[in-house]
Amino acid sequence: MDTLKFDLISPTASIWRAQRKGKTRGPRVFRFSMLPSLAVAAAMPDGVETRIIDENVEPVDFETDADLIGISFMTFNAPRAYEIAARFRDRGKTVIFGGFHPTFLPYEAIAHCDAVCVGEAEYNVPRMIEDFRAGQLRPIYRSDPVDLADLPAPPRDLLQPKRYLTPNVLQATRGCPYRCKFCSIAAFHGYEIRTRPVDAVIAELSGMGHQVVFMDDNIIGDRDYALNLFQAMIPLGKKWFSQCGIHLADDEELLEAAERSGCGGLFVGLESLSQENLSRWTKGPNRADEYVRQVRTLHDSGIAVYAGFVFGSDGDTPEIFPTTLEFLLDANVEIRRAPVLAYGAPRLLYAGITLAWPD
Repeated sequence: MDTLKFDLISPTASIWRAQRKGKTRGPRVFRFSMLPSLAVAAAMPDGVETRIIDENVEPVDFETDADLIGISFMTFNAPRAYEIAARFRDRGKTVIFGGFHPTFLPYEAIAHCDAVCVGEAEYNVPRMIEDFRAGQLRPIYRSDPVDLADLPAPPRDLLQPKRYLTPNVLQATRGCPYRCKFCSIAAFHGYEIRTRPVDAVIAELSGMGHQVVFMDDNIIGDRDYALNLFQAMIPLGKKWFSQCGIHLADDEELLEAAERSGCGGLFVGLESLSQENLSRWTKGPNRADEYVRQVRTLHDSGIAVYAGFVFGSDGDTPEIFPTTLEFLLDANVEIRRAPVLAYGAPRLLYAGITLAWPD
């Protein structure tokens, strides 16, 4: 069987795009979540040579001799993905899409490519490659949710580690049980959370560096699993970062286990200081009047807070900005990120960003 060359491209916005090889733009703090691309590469059957091209790190090689082009993208970079696809298809290349945007809008996406992977890649990719080799590629591929016990090891050697905040990125769980109306992640995973065997996560962690990032959507989404995982991590002596709900601050046993296992920082979706907004969005257990106390509780456990806010709800007025800034200063939140909802399309507003996690 001849080797099939596959280029997997992660497009990005022009403000972050590398213009020439070896020259990147923007802070490394935003460049560490290439795990989805690694998952695709890990799912490839024998006889496939995969190259990952991250536009944050290097420009797209439009002169590649790859047999097959893959592009994985979210909604904000869909126009760029379609532009890249068009250039390759003009050269006669076969292009397949995957990621959040093609999953939610496969019939829009298929107008710009030859096949769409809907949902997770692990079960779809081998079938797509088999059909491509046979000249029978179908337009849409769907699969059942992936059993996380079957996950192969991600081939991290395909990345340029010095170009990222850390290459030590992994997942213990996928999905989230909450139904926040603005969240594409929970919808992508069917509003459920799946877990990997704790032993498999510990084995992977043992071969990684001191500082690691869990790219979990809500690492405490299954509370009992999270407790078992944190307790098993304690002997490893890692410093780790992830994302979860702010209500971790109210679970004394789980918080203690997170602290002892080496939790150094968490992204938490605070979303709004308006309880009316939170209720309208069905934002889980969030209680805005408890935020200051909860953030301080996390700080008392040595956990830095990366807070996410959403601006642009129907109930928001211009006063929301100074009010939120006052809260951030009062609570001493280390890192802030705020998607602004404008005309139905998220735009990112960054305020007071720290370019590295605190030691």
